[in-house]
Amino acid sequence: GRAALGNPWIFLGAFDTKISKEEIFKTMLLHANKFNHFYPEGHFLALRKHMLWYVSGFDGARKMHEELQKIKDMKDLRQTILQNS
Repeated sequence: GRAALGNPWIFLGAFDTKISKEEIFKTMLLHANKFNHFYPEGHFLALRKHMLWYVSGFDGARKMHEELQKIKDMKDLRQTILQNS
């Protein structure tokens, strides 16, 4: 249940495996793209909480978490990821 929030790798049995920041960012973008496909009219704010769940456990995560709280669209998400890569 909740262990999967921000950690879809748990279904691969990756309980203690450290996932790279690059893989996390790639997955965040994939998740957001799928969301936009199913909800093309927007509602991006509903996705924000999901993006926040992905961010933890790496250098700069706190700063990125604060930035993600302000995103409004895919452009903002891409910019935030790019700045934190």
